[in-house]
Amino acid sequence: MSHYFEISGAPFALGLVALFCACLAILFLLFVHDTEEDTWVVRAYLRYHLSQLRLNQLLKVLGLAPKQYVRTTPIPVLRQQLLNCRNCAFTYLCTHTLSTGQPVANELGFCPNLQSIRDQQTATQPA
Repeated sequence: MSHYFEISGAPFALGLVALFCACLAILFLLFVHDTEEDTWVVRAYLRYHLSQLRLNQLLKVLGLAPKQYVRTTPIPVLRQQLLNCRNCAFTYLCTHTLSTGQPVANELGFCPNLQSIRDQQTATQPA
């Protein structure tokens, strides 16, 4: 009889463990979202968000590796660029321009991040 209770209690215990892990994950994501700390976890979180935006494709068009860009760009600058891309008023123009293949740099003048990306390129290039 006790063997029956052990088996029937397993789904309940697994459910509690899953709920606990989900709560920890939510707290973790809330912490990572607001922190300015420069850790690999924050950079991985920002790299994931970058991969979901047109900014990722823009970096590739400009000849930059997104993973390396996230690794070398200061966290506040990267967060601002992600915010600029998310709130951009030129989404249709951006999507159309980037989908044409290799757009010329002057075709990207509408991008609110273009100057910031160029500044970052200059700052990270060896002298």
